[in-house]
Amino acid sequence: MAIIALAAGAVALPFVTFGALTAIGGETSILTVGVVIVAVFIGLLLLLATVLLIHGYVEFRYSGGPLGRGTNKPSLVYRGTRLVETVVSGIFGLSLITSLVFMLVTERVPSVGAFAVVSSALVYRS
Repeated sequence: MAIIALAAGAVALPFVTFGALTAIGGETSILTVGVVIVAVFIGLLLLLATVLLIHGYVEFRYSGGPLGRGTNKPSLVYRGTRLVETVVSGIFGLSLITSLVFMLVTERVPSVGAFAVVSSALVYRS
């Protein structure tokens, strides 16, 4: 899923760039295609983040977290990797939800700084 999402992002970049330039002249069909590709890209990333969060939760639930239970404990590198994946997935999901709420409330797109600060604060508080 991650490779497909990255490929969709790479394909969307020229469409959005060229579409933005042609939209100045009134032709918006190329920009519309680019925006659809970007929406698919974000949807795939959100799906991947959800799968990673669910996997992290299930693994934590059944193995008892970082200390583990039983004799079949995963390695430290594996546990660290899973922890980083889960945290990054949570930050991405909360950031996306935060930016959507911000856009609905203020009717404008948030800046990158506000996006990072608010999403990090939500992760810190939870």
